[in-house]
Amino acid sequence: IIDRIDIYEDEKNGKAYIRIIDYKTGNKTYSTERVLNRVDLQLAVYAIAAVDMYKNGEIPGTLGTLEPVVSGIYYDKINKNLVECNYSGIGVEDAWISASKLDGTIFSEELGKGKSKYFDTIDAENMDYEIEQNGESRFLRLKKKQKGTGMDKSKSSVESDEVRDAMLRLVKDSLVEADIKIKSGDVEVSPYKRTSTKDSACKYCPYKPICAPDREKGLL
Repeated sequence: IIDRIDIYEDEKNGKAYIRIIDYKTGNKTYSTERVLNRVDLQLAVYAIAAVDMYKNGEIPGTLGTLEPVVSGIYYDKINKNLVECNYSGIGVEDAWISASKLDGTIFSEELGKGKSKYFDTIDAENMDYEIEQNGESRFLRLKKKQKGTGMDKSKSSVESDEVRDAMLRLVKDSLVEADIKIKSGDVEVSPYKRTSTKDSACKYCPYKPICAPDREKGLL
């Protein structure tokens, strides 16, 4: 079940911008690298499903006739009830908003060439009017350059449309591959393990006590 789908339908340019938000109570963090390494596919799978749902007219309140575009994918950590703040200029509300910004990325067209490349702000402005009005979003990690054109890369979580398209193709192909293997009876125990961070799919698996292959591979 997809927790939340935000859609902005721009009839002028014929596109429907789709943003996926998944609510988390733990410390889940987003990483494009983990998606491209096929380690964390959840948000990308939701995005693929949302595009299909829009095309099939399965999202109430939408036209369903425009070109669906995945504009952003985010985790929203709903357990951040306590935040640190002081009384030297930042209020409690501002501190809470800053700590509660969504964790993920927006996708935007990359324009220009070489060192002059920049991320267009149109997609970001379509999903949050405050960026156009104030130059910065209160709930997304997005900020426009104070000088010049485009997003401030050092203060924004943004990826190019090319990265998005490649990522969604990779995830869709991975799902098809997994489906074929499962249906053919291939259920080999082959969890991933990242040596540099000691990260493993076995970390939260409830079957660790009885999984001999994982023990032999040193994953437990």
